[in-house]
Amino acid sequence: MAAVLSVGGGVLKGGALLAEKVTAKVAAKAELAVAKANPSGLVSGETGFVDTGKAAANDADFWGAKATGAALESEATGFFGQQRKYWSQEPIQFNGNKVYQRNDLVDPSRVDSQTGLTNLDLMKNGLAPYGPDGKKVNLHHMLQTQDGPIAEVTQSFHQKNSGAIHINSGSDIPSGINRSQFEKWKKDYWRSRANNF
Repeated sequence: MAAVLSVGGGVLKGGALLAEKVTAKVAAKAELAVAKANPSGLVSGETGFVDTGKAAANDADFWGAKATGAALESEATGFFGQQRKYWSQEPIQFNGNKVYQRNDLVDPSRVDSQTGLTNLDLMKNGLAPYGPDGKKVNLHHMLQTQDGPIAEVTQSFHQKNSGAIHINSGSDIPSGINRSQFEKWKKDYWRSRANNF
């Protein structure tokens, strides 16, 4: 049975792999918006606005005239594959999820003024570090499913682009995330992530 994914007014048919590729393309579009908003090339957290909704969903340049699985895979690979600037070159696997990591979001020596702990200490304790926006780094479920891919993003980006990056936003499709399981997963993830710094 083919899954139906509603993205900003457009409907695509396919399985979870196709949905992941579409989400990757949306993430690539977000990266492009960030790059355009920050032409200096300096990464200071995510800024800019992602053009989404009906206009983007109907944009032939964005989705392609015929958004087939092969075409989307090719586009996603081009945009979100080796050419992507911000997320790690290849996602890592962690406890059943692909995770797209952003090393530039975490300064391990940054000190939390309330606890006196560094970002590295926070991660070792299973807590999210602070990003360049001064808020906790978020782990975004790209497909809004428990076992789908996850991307590290700043809280500011997550909030500012919420409608664009949450594929079930404004629809009757409920979140597929078990929040209590994800809380445990997050603690384990941040503890493991501390080893990268």
